[in-house]
Amino acid sequence: MSSEILDDELIPVNPHRNIKYHLVWASTFVLWIGVITCIVKGLLGDAQIAISAALLLVITIVMLRNYQLGIKFILGLILLSIIGLLQFFPTQYEIGFYIGEIGLSIELISLAVGLLHYFTNKKELSVFMTSLLNQKLSKKEKQDVTRVKIDGFKRRFTRKNDSDLEEIANNDELVPEAREAARELINERSIT
Repeated sequence: MSSEILDDELIPVNPHRNIKYHLVWASTFVLWIGVITCIVKGLLGDAQIAISAALLLVITIVMLRNYQLGIKFILGLILLSIIGLLQFFPTQYEIGFYIGEIGLSIELISLAVGLLHYFTNKKELSVFMTSLLNQKLSKKEKQDVTRVKIDGFKRRFTRKNDSDLEEIANNDELVPEAREAARELINERSIT
């Protein structure tokens, strides 16, 4: 009877889970194919390719131990290769904009690998990207930002007369920083 329970537990609930598991590694496999191609073509002597291969090896090991952390590092590697700081492929196709010798180029194969990496790891990377963009400010940082806004409004309101400042301070439709700046200017003028 207990063996029947074990047999039932061994049947995968989602038979497509293994396919999804392999897809999340697709971008890493593509990068390794590029590195192996570079090795076969004898390009490992190029410092940029050698550094790229070494970083990919380390990050693949990290990814095997801690997948969540690994996919973030792989994303970083891909971004560095998109802008040309790392190279995983023997051939590069770039599109860029240059003014004289200064410019910006994007490596297209790495861009495609980056898109593959994002879409095969969309759930994890979306959470990561959102957390990067929406980092919480500490209370002190919020106070500093508010103070900068108030000081900006105070500079703009310096030449206004007291009745205009009263109007601003009592107008609930204005942002709080503008109202506070008007109040502070009124208080400073009443002290002097």
